[in-house]
Amino acid sequence: MKVLQLYNVFGATTERTLLAVPEALSERGVEVAVAYESMSPEAPALGWPMQQVSRIAVSSATDVAGQMEAVAAQEPAVPGAFDLVHGHFGPRVLHGSRYLRRGVPLLISCYGYDVSRLLRDPCWGARYAWAGARGAVFVALSTSMKQTLVDCGVPEAKVRIIRLGIDLADWPFLADGQPARSDAAAPRFVFIGRLTGKKAPHDAIAALPPDATLDIIGKGELEDSLRAQVAANASLLRRVRFLGQLPLDELPAVMRGATGFVLPSVVASDGDMEGMPMILMQSLALGLPCITTQHAGNAEVIPPEDRAACVVPESDVPALRSAMERLMTLPGDHRDAMRLRGRAWIEAGFNLRQAADAYFSVYQELAAG
Repeated sequence: MKVLQLYNVFGATTERTLLAVPEALSERGVEVAVAYESMSPEAPALGWPMQQVSRIAVSSATDVAGQMEAVAAQEPAVPGAFDLVHGHFGPRVLHGSRYLRRGVPLLISCYGYDVSRLLRDPCWGARYAWAGARGAVFVALSTSMKQTLVDCGVPEAKVRIIRLGIDLADWPFLADGQPARSDAAAPRFVFIGRLTGKKAPHDAIAALPPDATLDIIGKGELEDSLRAQVAANASLLRRVRFLGQLPLDELPAVMRGATGFVLPSVVASDGDMEGMPMILMQSLALGLPCITTQHAGNAEVIPPEDRAACVVPESDVPALRSAMERLMTLPGDHRDAMRLRGRAWIEAGFNLRQAADAYFSVYQELAAG
């Protein structure tokens, strides 16, 4: 089976997880070729045929169907015979439409902004619906994301839910997840992510209980305002550390012994939303209890037994603080049970092997059809 993978930025740090499934599928004999609009300096060398393609620019249109027909009528950017074209993020329907028009099955994986911020322009929803009506299959990460696509007009039968997964070998359960410490040592929380609106790191700072510390790992456009937020409070200056962006393989050591991980995601002012954050999966796999918000697919990553205590409304700082305080005072045996439950939940439903199996099944179905 020969599959063309369509990317915007190939190998971008924030999108490296998008390479994991094609890598796993290539190990199963899928012949992978890549078309990309731009290449990240950090992109890995994977040995696949690579071709840069020009961006297809479209603007809002009163006749979206006509616009898509005109785009689809043009020659594909990458010639050749493919059994399937797999686009990563919704806008790949543009390049993908040219293959779809020529009878090549099209699969579009959606991840977050493409079913939130992008849909502020209703023409994008109409473009998705145009492709779905012509046989394109869409992959959503969560039930809420699937419903958004259906609401756009994509036939429900053309939307599948496949959750991304992690390589569990890279995130080993930390048996000493909370080593003994002196009574004087403060409980410690960790925030990891891009310092941007939808991650809401300012809420994590505002909610920090007075006897706890917070390590912030990541870079982004909000860093200056976050530092100013901390600088305005003498107590926070002693208890909040900015550690910058760290390599993935260094994160387990930083997370070891933390009281919990906190990701208070919100809908950003520009409409941007999460998809299903990998960092929640990684944290739970390590055995680190997680607190997050009722946002996008976040809650679906949390074990059902822990959602009442660990999933709070968006932008509700008092509720976020209460959840952090509950983790701080959790009896040891309850904490151990929560840690084991989190690891088991990720092993059962969010591992890379399962994601690759699910995608391989869809690949076979579409190629055969």
